Amino acid sequence: MKAVFDTRPDTHYKDAITSLYHFPARYLMVANQTIGDWIIFRQTQRGSGKPAYISTAMVQSVVPDPDDSTHYFARISSYVQFYQPVPFRKQDDSYWEDSLRGVTPDKVGAAIQGKSIRRIPDQNYIEIVYKGLAEMLQQAYVDRLELHAALNPLYDPDKTPELQDALTRERIVQSVTSNRIVRDAAFRGLVLDAYENTCAVTRLCIINGQGKVETNAAHIKPVTDDGPDIVRNGLALSATCHWAFDRHLLSLTDDGELISSRELPRRFRRLLPADGEKIYLPTNRALRPSPAFLKHHRAVFESKWGTRT
Repeated sequence: MKAVFDTRPDTHYKDAITSLYHFPARYLMVANQTIGDWIIFRQTQRGSGKPAYISTAMVQSVVPDPDDSTHYFARISSYVQFYQPVPFRKQDDSYWEDSLRGVTPDKVGAAIQGKSIRRIPDQNYIEIVYKGLAEMLQQAYVDRLELHAALNPLYDPDKTPELQDALTRERIVQSVTSNRIVRDAAFRGLVLDAYENTCAVTRLCIINGQGKVETNAAHIKPVTDDGPDIVRNGLALSATCHWAFDRHLLSLTDDGELISSRELPRRFRRLLPADGEKIYLPTNRALRPSPAFLKHHRAVFESKWGTRT
């Protein structure tokens, strides 16, 4: 069963919705019905948030909170961040969720009070997720992210996302959520946008003769360790830096200062900033690497090469 999970931007479980969602016991019955299906996270206005749908993910299981008998955790996987947050209301001021259509804005707060986890029809899910991915489906992005092979069986490049038929929209949503190639491309696009196509370590922006950006998007916490496809778990890196980072020859402090292994080839080391120098990071702090993911990467680095001081 599809559902909406409300979340606050100021939750003390920072970045937790990519792997765990904390909720009170009164939502247990509905949460259990979502196991094995896809849900949408909606950021609420509480905690200085702007009401919007921000991502989709799959609920793997629901387990009790070992420290609080009144709460549970939903274990989350396959987290997909939207290219653009989807406003809670459409342009015509109607609501995406069927249960809210016909509710006036001054009454909607009461309508969802006590419903931080709530069911939605499959069609509502498809419409919201498709809208969140619409920018990625523009022809310029399809070209840039090299999504032709993955989307061409489904996608008509001569039509705007808004003009794709309902069946095509459903198939595209299924492709993005289940196809690792498409999700990797979407992740790369989000990271390159955040870092302005610039390698975070070398600060170089290299574009080849065909206009293709030669910068990669590296996961800080690997997908194999349940690292999510979100900007805060990504770094824009040149191919060589990506290779070194994935092999934990390079790592970072929580403040974004470079740490390197003595095993790095000397010729390569000359191209890098000195240890302790800050790398290039997005000006928007909300897009900078999460300390939790950096800690995970650094722990592997230190297990291989020891602590650098």
